[in-house]
Amino acid sequence: MDRYDRIIRDIQQKTDEEIIRWAAVTAGRYSEVLLNPSRVIRAFSAAYPVGQKTYELLFVERRVDFHNEFDYTTEVYGFELLVLDHNREIVLSLRDGVVERDDLLRLSGLIDAHNDRVKEFFGAFEESEAT
Repeated sequence: MDRYDRIIRDIQQKTDEEIIRWAAVTAGRYSEVLLNPSRVIRAFSAAYPVGQKTYELLFVERRVDFHNEFDYTTEVYGFELLVLDHNREIVLSLRDGVVERDDLLRLSGLIDAHNDRVKEFFGAFEESEAT
């Protein structure tokens, strides 16, 4: 397991344990670090403490053009996890090829289960069921 795998697994574990708390954000807020922010479907950010420093995580799901061997193009989901410093400059970019796509998919699922909007939705849903 290389250092990139260790980082993505640490982020997955801390997301699952709710040590890292994800919030939905507008991709336009990060246009200085995102390529083609108009192709972003969803974006989430979170604080990521590492030792004595805290970094910002930015996870994006975007539309990506996929070209197959028959010269056919289709749109697919692409995922990217950026680690940003206190100046919002990219420290590390974890995307398919740097880490396994399955790890990015797992993180996406964890964020789906633990982000602020989902918690608010389920809170309202459970409240409506109680009445």
